[in-house]
Amino acid sequence: MSASPSDLPRSLPSLVFSYRRLLVIGVHLALWAGAFVGAFLLRFDLNIPRDYWHLMGVWLPVLLAIRTVTYFSFGLFHGLWRYTGLRDLISLLKAAGTSTAAFVLWVHFVGPQGFPRSVYAIDWLLSIFAVGGLRMSIRAFREMTRHIASASDEGERRKLLIVGAGDAGEMLMREIGKNRNVPPTVTPGDDDAEDIDDSEV
Repeated sequence: MSASPSDLPRSLPSLVFSYRRLLVIGVHLALWAGAFVGAFLLRFDLNIPRDYWHLMGVWLPVLLAIRTVTYFSFGLFHGLWRYTGLRDLISLLKAAGTSTAAFVLWVHFVGPQGFPRSVYAIDWLLSIFAVGGLRMSIRAFREMTRHIASASDEGERRKLLIVGAGDAGEMLMREIGKNRNVPPTVTPGDDDAEDIDDSEV
């Protein structure tokens, strides 16, 4: 049975979301593959022995499969990269470590032997730098564009003083600073003069 016109608007978001998820996974696969090859290049001073190329063709698909399942289980294919935070980076470290450990076990007990031990560590580091770097770059770009846009509206803003509240006041000030829909220019204050000194938030 074909979908009615009224059903199409409701199906479009899920369709776009599924394509976006596939794109996210595809980007991760490309980054992991690049990190894997880069690890071998670093290990062999940019001159990988010919005997390793065939073995790399066996090792790489297994590593990509393990990483995909692991990252999915840690929820790293969900969410929006422009909101990447410390929790996401911790999950990234856990997923990278878990997937690398699982791959080491597969090579040792199942796969072809001869995998250079140093490549495990190099690939682990490069995969974290590649994926984490891309996510944080997107976050930084978003914050930079929002800061520029906020600066352009500076003349239209009212002043707002936040007094006291400690950590809650700091969180409120940062959230107001990130939100373009909130007009005031925020000036932090503290009702405890001993805590102020020359510190900045």
